[in-house]
Amino acid sequence: CSVTLDQVELQLLKLSHLKHFEIQAQGNEDLCDGLRWQMLVSHIKMFNFKFKLFSQFGRAKQQEILSSFSSPFWIIEKHWFVVFSQYEIYTVPRFAETSAGESFLPPMYRTVSDERLFYDHIFTFALNKIDEEQLLADHYRFPQVRVLLLAKYLPLDNLLALVDLSQVRYLKAPLEKFVQLADSMPRLVELALSSLSLSGLKPSVFEQIRILHFEKIRFIGKKDERRLLRMFTWVERLYIHGGMKSRW
Repeated sequence: CSVTLDQVELQLLKLSHLKHFEIQAQGNEDLCDGLRWQMLVSHIKMFNFKFKLFSQFGRAKQQEILSSFSSPFWIIEKHWFVVFSQYEIYTVPRFAETSAGESFLPPMYRTVSDERLFYDHIFTFALNKIDEEQLLADHYRFPQVRVLLLAKYLPLDNLLALVDLSQVRYLKAPLEKFVQLADSMPRLVELALSSLSLSGLKPSVFEQIRILHFEKIRFIGKKDERRLLRMFTWVERLYIHGGMKSRW
């Protein structure tokens, strides 16, 4: 919905006991007045907002607006941090990005200096096109990833330097990559196999996998099919996406 700061103020004046306030809306530049917001929410313990703006502002204007959210009240007293991103202004970590790829970078215009806040809030991470040296040189570690999508190969040591694999609950990867990573993922319960190659793999049973997906895997030999299913005998839910045909 579209609101003005005047409208919000009228409602807040009626709620003298309000302790937690969150608002998502569309509007104009008046919503970006940190000094006025300070007067309105000084008594509130938890305040979060995300505003989609009707106008786009240049670099100088974005920095000017963020300066009104950079006073000791916002940063030191309340620990409320703000990001300006093109047509949006929002508080973090509440509205920080939760998914990222290898090209992820923290927002440029923000009131918080510690970039770890943004890396710590990434819960879904996808690796597609990988420049390993650049990737490892540019990033902090992602310690809270719950969903890991691996489309490209990355050596285990490098992956461990990038992601805390012990936190991963869902993995999408080729079978051979999963087998390499399984011992490093004690919390993994859901697996999506993007390709199958049983050659060179030792017979194993992966008891932790309870939910299994086959992602558009067309052909598999009958012998390999039986062997594959024996690897996941503890599966409680099985999903086949796009069909899977046996090659007799």
